[in-house]
Amino acid sequence: MAQAKAQRRALFNKSSIVSQAEGAATMDRRTFNLIIGGLLVFGFGVLALRSWLALQPSMQALISRNELAIGVGSLVLSIGGMILIGVGTSKKSVGLMLTGYIVFTLAFGATSSIWLPHYGIDTITNALVTTAGISLVFTALGAMFPDLFKKLMPVAMVTLLVVLAASVVMMFFGGSPTWIDYVTVAVFSIFIAYDTHQAAIIEPNMFNAIMAATSIFLDIVNIFLALLDIFDNR
Repeated sequence: MAQAKAQRRALFNKSSIVSQAEGAATMDRRTFNLIIGGLLVFGFGVLALRSWLALQPSMQALISRNELAIGVGSLVLSIGGMILIGVGTSKKSVGLMLTGYIVFTLAFGATSSIWLPHYGIDTITNALVTTAGISLVFTALGAMFPDLFKKLMPVAMVTLLVVLAASVVMMFFGGSPTWIDYVTVAVFSIFIAYDTHQAAIIEPNMFNAIMAATSIFLDIVNIFLALLDIFDNR
């Protein structure tokens, strides 16, 4: 499990990827925020649905027979989704970016179905509910105290590198200290607050809405992964 945890972190850890797409048609801020919120609800909904499906006996049997194919396929699709977002940004194609986001979120849902059966229903439920709560709280904090989280970002980035290094080292020792999970939650909570503030100041257009949603969704995913292990170790 320690190796799997480190692999998951290596795939989904990231720095903030919110960027400004200039030259795109602007929209009012309320519509912009609603689009970001809608994309995040979609992503979280996929995560919750896959969590439920992964615990169904028929799905577990299907996964056990095709674990390698599902794992490799979902990894390729996850990377492909991110590539589509990047290409869509360079080509200023909303369609490509939106397709990339949808592909990425669905692919991560498929990836999660492989390791979620290792956790109990109570652990998964607690992780989902707590992730939602943390996301809402730090979204609000990011809007209220933007300067604070701007100052915390360099510390969070350095801490993230330390966590990544520690996770890789622990792969060779067959363990994973609980402190890594708690620090991961703290770091990506800061990222949510910072990315929320960035979304509030960049130009409100469809390109930036998708980029902002992607960045915040990655923050949410990492918090969920860490909370799974925290609740599982209780």
